[in-house]
Amino acid sequence: MSILDLSSLATYIKVAILPPYMKNKYGLDLRYIVLKLLSKSPMHGYMLASEILKQFGKKPSNGTLNPLFARLEKEGLIDSYETIEHGKYKKIYSISAAGKEWLEKKTAHLKKFINY
Repeated sequence: MSILDLSSLATYIKVAILPPYMKNKYGLDLRYIVLKLLSKSPMHGYMLASEILKQFGKKPSNGTLNPLFARLEKEGLIDSYETIEHGKYKKIYSISAAGKEWLEKKTAHLKKFINY
């Protein structure tokens, strides 16, 4: 199993979707999941929430995601830009270079835990 495959990881350790300040016993939090998904492709909030639901069986609320996006932007881990799709305003998020570095460190930590 590759630690970089979120579907396998979710199946392997049955990850709970928690607010970023509440890590589960595996050290995996919503911040990691969001950054991992954004490392694959830029997305808007609804797309991210839908992908999390698809992979983990739980959908984080806007009240959980929006403060997380603001915090990740403030910390320089993600970037965003505004666009209009089908007449609707969308904010698209992408992982930054600092976010990629954070993700690599966290992934290395998880690999050590799983291979323990």
